[in-house]
Amino acid sequence: MARFKLGELGLLAVYGLCRVLPLRWVSNFGAWRGRYHGRIRAELEARVRQNLAQIAPQAEAGAVLTTLRRESGRAALEVLVSDRLVKARCVHWEACAELDEAVKQNRSVVFALVHVCNLGDVLGGDILDRFAHFRTREVVVRTIKSPVMRYIVKRCRARLLREMAGQIEAPHAGQARRALTELQNPPAMLMLHVDEARAHQVPFPPFGQNEHASSKGTNAAYAVRFARKAGACLVPVVMQRQPEDPLRFEVRTLAVWDMAQTAQSDAQVLAAMAQAFESVILQEPGRWLNLYHRRPITAEPQKPR
Repeated sequence: MARFKLGELGLLAVYGLCRVLPLRWVSNFGAWRGRYHGRIRAELEARVRQNLAQIAPQAEAGAVLTTLRRESGRAALEVLVSDRLVKARCVHWEACAELDEAVKQNRSVVFALVHVCNLGDVLGGDILDRFAHFRTREVVVRTIKSPVMRYIVKRCRARLLREMAGQIEAPHAGQARRALTELQNPPAMLMLHVDEARAHQVPFPPFGQNEHASSKGTNAAYAVRFARKAGACLVPVVMQRQPEDPLRFEVRTLAVWDMAQTAQSDAQVLAAMAQAFESVILQEPGRWLNLYHRRPITAEPQKPR
């Protein structure tokens, strides 16, 4: 128990330092240290090699692991200063006429994100800050078990929301109904990380693995369904760190589906969204943080943690 408390105090100390140090120092220290160590790192890197053998057999595993260690280390510390990164205007968006038009028409939007280069809070925070016209905002995030980490992240998110109407929270009873009701009264926004884990697996994007499962009970399927039922726009976006400047992020809109008008079925939209994200990930697999956590179909069954 004492060890646990000491670890939590250490996390608070790291948080305090990150709040006052220059952003570049914070990010670079994370890149140098990495996120995982010891036995856990060995297990995760073995899984990465298995994943690469399936989804990117031509990739050089050593180079991918080096990039992944640095990216995951940066992301782990950048979460602690996500609000500072957003306010410092580190995030830049490529122009997208379709998204601009949806905003101009005060349409409700469902944003779909994946964990490329960050854990979600930096891009998610920038969306909250950039699209301030939404009447309400619903952001679905994973459950954070550590009470101290939960407190730290909640503080950053509160700074980003400020006085804006919105919720940033883990899934719970009644959330889906509330989110759908809000989307049906535009302009409202729902944000989902579509590569979140389910049952200790990352089923989306599927990369040809268990593709039938990607349409059941996943955030990706929920994103499509909510947008369809609300007649909203579904907008998958990806944020990529620029090699020449690690604190400059570029956001690209992969598609804008007007789910009130499109002739494509939900299954077709889901497949197209999967293909779009897979194409981005395969360009630089070392920048997809869930490469650590996806379990190949050849892996041994995992015991619940």
